[in-house]
Amino acid sequence: MDNKQIKTLINRQKINHTLDQPFYTDDSIFKVDLENIFSKQWVFVGHISRIPNIGDYFLFEIGNESIIIIRDDNNEVHAHYNVCRHRGSRICLEKEGNKKLLVCPYHAWSYKLDGSIKSARLMNDDFNPEEWSLNKCHVKLFEGLVFLNLSNKPNDF
Repeated sequence: MDNKQIKTLINRQKINHTLDQPFYTDDSIFKVDLENIFSKQWVFVGHISRIPNIGDYFLFEIGNESIIIIRDDNNEVHAHYNVCRHRGSRICLEKEGNKKLLVCPYHAWSYKLDGSIKSARLMNDDFNPEEWSLNKCHVKLFEGLVFLNLSNKPNDF
């Protein structure tokens, strides 16, 4: 479905009625929603009580992305893309749990809970670990609620 067809559907929408079926089932509408709403706005992902202890984490799925929400050694909450910077493997395979270290199951690169790299096996001497931390998402806590923003320049919370 192209943008013109989507606009036609929106204009046909009756006030105080549910959305037409394509808004729930059409992949192209879902893609537009992800690009224009979910990837640019603050999204509620859970409550801080899900990660009460250092190393506690849970995964949040949004579109095709998997995000690790984790409490670090300084009791701060971080949000990292669940993708190893080396070969793109998922780091956390379980939906929730506790980790002392984030270790990629593919080549065993390891990351600290704050997302900085701890070790990268078999890399050249010119390898700069500071350039290979996990990719972060913007995260905000408000009254115990955890929010993410996937954009590079998030709007004010």
